[in-house]
Amino acid sequence: MSLLALFCYHVGQLDDTDERDARYFGRGIGAHLLDEGVAWARDAGFAAVVAKGLTSLRPVVEFMGGLSAGVYAERHFVEAARYHDPGLRAALAEMLEGRHGEARQTALRKAVEAGADLAEAAQIAVCVLQM
Repeated sequence: MSLLALFCYHVGQLDDTDERDARYFGRGIGAHLLDEGVAWARDAGFAAVVAKGLTSLRPVVEFMGGLSAGVYAERHFVEAARYHDPGLRAALAEMLEGRHGEARQTALRKAVEAGADLAEAAQIAVCVLQM
């Protein structure tokens, strides 16, 4: 059985830094890349596609360069496992300190003030689509 693993999209990343160009966000580019990857995997005979699903918090999705678990669920992926990413949790603390840019700091701070749980935001869903 062969499977395709999709983990990062980094939409809006125009150079080798962690910065992303916000003009590319919210346009469905990452979801379209996912759809094309799944179609290619299906045509190529893969048995499954596995992907890393993130929280829906925009600063986390932008920082990690991935898609929320909800995007995968909409496409009939099943959550096979979930794990805590200590590196991501540390990065979230750094974001709150402003070490990953003022815009990310502000967005994450607003999310926390609205009740977001950073331990939960550092959870990664392993999403699987059987072909």
